[in-house]
Amino acid sequence: MFATSIKSEVTGAYPDLDSIGLLKKCREQFNALGEEETQKWARKAKAAKDKYDRELDAYEAAQLDSDSGDESEEESKPKKKRAPKKRKQAESSDEASDSSSDDEPLVKKPRKGPSEAVLRKAVQDIIDTGNLEEMTKKKVRKAVQAQFPDEDLEDFKEYLNETIIEIVTSKTA
Repeated sequence: MFATSIKSEVTGAYPDLDSIGLLKKCREQFNALGEEETQKWARKAKAAKDKYDRELDAYEAAQLDSDSGDESEEESKPKKKRAPKKRKQAESSDEASDSSSDDEPLVKKPRKGPSEAVLRKAVQDIIDTGNLEEMTKKKVRKAVQAQFPDEDLEDFKEYLNETIIEIVTSKTA
């Protein structure tokens, strides 16, 4: 909200800034505010969020009412009750574990990307040809990603890290 209120002023003062630079300048100005002024903006943001939540609740309630059919059927059917919103994550791990299987897909998609054997070979080749004193896990992962530019290897990050450590450890032992 604060950034929106001073955006035109900052844009006028710094016309060559891109959007990231503009946000940085707004953040600098916000950080320069006193405690009382920052609290004022925090209260405004909370009030706007509360208003949004109330409007969203009203909208969702109206959607439930309109989905229940015409009035004659509506009188004979019990009213649909809306589940409470999940505004915060479960407080305990017990609550989270109870519903975790409910949130998983019924049929899991096969993991896309190269096989672990192919990835291991790529890591081995990179480590064999590279300088271990300058090499980091991140550099190795980037080099592997460069070999598979059309694949998203994010799901393999942990595997790649473990493989890198295993190969380097066996090489230096």
